[in-house]
Amino acid sequence: MLKNFLLVTSLGFISGFELNIGLNVNIQFSEPVKFNYEKEFMNELYNLKKTKEVEHLLNNQEWIQGYVYKKFYFKADSIFIEQSVPIGVLNNEFFLAKNKNIFPVDSTSNSLPRFSVPENKIDELINLFIFLDDEIQKNQILISEINYDFGSGWEITLNNKQKIIFARNMSNQSMERFQILMRYLYANSLNPSIIDMRNKSGAALKYGN
Repeated sequence: MLKNFLLVTSLGFISGFELNIGLNVNIQFSEPVKFNYEKEFMNELYNLKKTKEVEHLLNNQEWIQGYVYKKFYFKADSIFIEQSVPIGVLNNEFFLAKNKNIFPVDSTSNSLPRFSVPENKIDELINLFIFLDDEIQKNQILISEINYDFGSGWEITLNNKQKIIFARNMSNQSMERFQILMRYLYANSLNPSIIDMRNKSGAALKYGN
């Protein structure tokens, strides 16, 4: 995997999670460490004895988006790591990040949304997730699943059991209509069990099971 890599001779510390390892290297992360693959990476770091080994390990982590390795002569070296943070689990096999980075799933995936989507739809999936996540989080609701079917389109299940359906080919108009509809529903304390946005003239709402 090609990494965004930068070796520099001076670097101001960047606030974030920091780790000291036995090789006299300070490691900083862009995000808090919470996934098993990150903890396994840190455990491996503790056992390394050479700078080249650290660089090799860094370059073989699919979840690392990029890093800056700062080498000093008279004090500890420093490494800043930019992580690819998963937004969900793709097809029960991979973590998927907003930057389209894909890497193997582990047991810390249980709290993340599930995506059942073909790989050629990943761009659309990420755009849909970001759009919906921004809309529903205002009301403290989370996405549980996003599924794609070539016949029926996109089906999204929220953690309040509500379902949202979009056509296979989503348009800006359907997204704008959805935003207006959500504002109306929340303003009037309405909670349909299904919101079907496939009708070009509006939305079909279903209440109850």
